[in-house]
Amino acid sequence: MRYTQKDISQKLGFTRDALRLYEKRGIIQPEIDPGNGYRYYDDWQMNLLWDCKYYQAMGFSLAEVQELLTARTPGDIESQLARREEEMRHDLRRRELALSEHSRFMEELRSSESDLGVVEERDFAGCIYVVEREEHRLPADICTDAVAFANRNAALMKPYFWFPVAGERRYFWGSAMRLEAYRELGEECGREGVVELAPSRTLSTVLDAGDRGGFGADLFSGFVKCAVDDGYTIAGPLHGLLLARTFDSAGYHRYVRAYLPIE
Repeated sequence: MRYTQKDISQKLGFTRDALRLYEKRGIIQPEIDPGNGYRYYDDWQMNLLWDCKYYQAMGFSLAEVQELLTARTPGDIESQLARREEEMRHDLRRRELALSEHSRFMEELRSSESDLGVVEERDFAGCIYVVEREEHRLPADICTDAVAFANRNAALMKPYFWFPVAGERRYFWGSAMRLEAYRELGEECGREGVVELAPSRTLSTVLDAGDRGGFGADLFSGFVKCAVDDGYTIAGPLHGLLLARTFDSAGYHRYVRAYLPIE
């Protein structure tokens, strides 16, 4: 039986461009009418296209599909499927972690307004922090491998700021992943361009950074002064999470959760 491109589109959902790509890659070899250039597909071509659809649904790239369709033995196919199974398990774990982080972030948002300006002792669980900007400038020596890790795992990362030296105005923006999530993910991000903020006891508060533009140490001066006046010993650099950007009649608001390590 012969099938037209319209038949293939209706039965398998392949577009004309997709069929031309598969033909160019040598995956299928339709019969071409020399008179009008129409392409016709027999049952064997249809079977190959079914296999393409099946393998692509499993997440294989077109190059990998081509390898599967030209495998020499069932064992060759099995080894490819085993590798893809491991990738799928890793993707599933990443999604499970992302769901957990999503729930945690919702809890932070839920309490952001009620915690505004309230200073409390809080355990900080630690994080892996990828440095991406100095204030709002992209540094010339940005580590592309670290940023690639953050982009690849964006669902597990949250916008983060970090003052590397307590009391200084210099600060950085980047993306952070909780240490626990990072360890469960099991994907190494390297160390260049990455800062590990260790678990610690902290003073924490939510602040409103106000309108657009940079914010610096002045935003946190009252928070830090409160800690010193109350007799706390500062044990590390200030850092924190950007919770939300909102806009109302008063202008822009940026809610940030700040952490100040204490002894």
